[in-house]
Amino acid sequence: MAGDRAERTLHHCTPVSERNGRESAGTTVRSVLLTVTAQFGDPEVLSSRVYRPETYHPYPPGVLLFPLDGQRLHVVGADDLATEIRQVLRKGAIPGWSLHEITGATTPIGVLRSLVTARTFGVLEREPFTTIEEVATVPDRALLDLRHVGEKTIEEIRTAIASPEVTQYRQQRPSDAPPAGQVAMNRDDLPHALQLRLAPFLDLLANAGLPAAAESAIIASLATEPVPPADHVVSLLLETAGAHDALAYYLATHGPQTSTWP
Repeated sequence: MAGDRAERTLHHCTPVSERNGRESAGTTVRSVLLTVTAQFGDPEVLSSRVYRPETYHPYPPGVLLFPLDGQRLHVVGADDLATEIRQVLRKGAIPGWSLHEITGATTPIGVLRSLVTARTFGVLEREPFTTIEEVATVPDRALLDLRHVGEKTIEEIRTAIASPEVTQYRQQRPSDAPPAGQVAMNRDDLPHALQLRLAPFLDLLANAGLPAAAESAIIASLATEPVPPADHVVSLLLETAGAHDALAYYLATHGPQTSTWP
């Protein structure tokens, strides 16, 4: 039983540079976000790393959080935990804070490999960055919290991001405009139940660097997928057990109930 509790516990390092200041922050994404955002009230705290302790080996990628102007959180990561964090922020479950969304086409982080030193690319590769846009969004002072990042490293990264090679890569991608007669779609156009059911895939899609037209076509296809109806028996069993969070999630990811208790 103790092992099960440990597996569900979330930890954080806030700021990221405080690698010896690892702290437990409860068992839910909301609890850890409430803890971390409270510390972001200090203008000198510019970053946080959230992770599950069983993944600590000994410097886990985890999920990076960076506070931006307007109390927006920049979330860096592509695993299930990152997806959960984005989901909680999109629901408005953290008072005063919202998710910083990276819109438009993105550029794979691998494009920087030949533009920076092996050491600098190793720094980026060790962290959960998947796109150049994710790196570009992080303020310089916050980047300094990352291991082995100094002023010269930041200068090298910024120079590479602004290089003609990156610009050329972006310009050579297929057109971002949707085909004639096709209305551009994004994840917010999907039914809420599908957004929840497909959240991990939608986050991976957002970080895939696809042209907007291709992403829109994929989302349009997803929008045609049926949402299964909720089963009254499942709802009743969850309600009877007092599993209110599970019931709320079940109902949010299913259509209207069509069956009744016999």
